[in-house]
Amino acid sequence: MNDKLYDILAKLPRRNLINLMWEALDVKHSYNTRQACILEAMGAEVKDNLKTGGFQYRLPPTLKEIKENTNNLGL
Repeated sequence: MNDKLYDILAKLPRRNLINLMWEALDVKHSYNTRQACILEAMGAEVKDNLKTGGFQYRLPPTLKEIKENTNNLGL
């Protein structure tokens, strides 16, 4: 997990973080990394990178949007 993602997660309220992690576990079966699961669960835009065969992620623009995306997940 990179530092930018860690800093964002550290700013989330406990309830949102727990919901985010439950959602990340739910989508983990499709991915190889924890970071990919967390990014998708927080609502990051996923784009296929045809050159490398991998994925690129664009984080939601604000912490408020991440909170909204994770407010009612999981529990």
